[in-house]
Amino acid sequence: MKKLAFSLLCLAAAPSLMAADMETRALSMGSTGTASATPGAAALYNPALLGLAGQKPKTQVILPSISVMLAADKDAQDAYQNMDDEDYFGNIEQSVSDINAGDFSAADVFVDNTRGLNEEFGNVSGEPLNAGAGALFAGASANSTLGFSVYAKADALVEFTPTISDCDRGLLDEYTNLIDGASSLPAPSQSTEFECDGQTFDLIDTGTGDLNDPGDQLSSEIFV
Repeated sequence: MKKLAFSLLCLAAAPSLMAADMETRALSMGSTGTASATPGAAALYNPALLGLAGQKPKTQVILPSISVMLAADKDAQDAYQNMDDEDYFGNIEQSVSDINAGDFSAADVFVDNTRGLNEEFGNVSGEPLNAGAGALFAGASANSTLGFSVYAKADALVEFTPTISDCDRGLLDEYTNLIDGASSLPAPSQSTEFECDGQTFDLIDTGTGDLNDPGDQLSSEIFV
């Protein structure tokens, strides 16, 4: 089934899209890193920490931390989550298969899911999304004579605005109206075409008389 390119990241609230410059011990003490951090965090808080090891060298590494977050309008976040939870595409595909196998009781499932998907499309289209990722690594070798510290951090922030085409939304409306309240599929001789922007979409396969899957005809892309 050709679907919209659709991937969901976990939608979570976070204070920043970037990797946090924090060490666990210092963070647990109210971010008082200048006085309380360990030598491994010298590059983050206080270079003088490199001299705390005494006569014996002491090497510490702060394991790489990676953070990923997606920020969006609250309604858009809910819409993305609903599209994932409700499995609109899977339900539409299954109901199309059932209808074409002669089980028209699946029509209600088809109508509910095409209508629900179209509503969620309206909530996400044109709403900007901010996707961010960050990574942090720090390490140090503390020595009373000579110490050194290594620190690396990378952040990326991308903003994009998904747009659902009018043709896709109109196509879902046509499928919903075709099946809603019907007791059977229309005869192949009936016109069941939808035209938009110079394109023609067949709702019913003219050769077999089967209901086509709207998911195979949608063209908008959402990358989340």
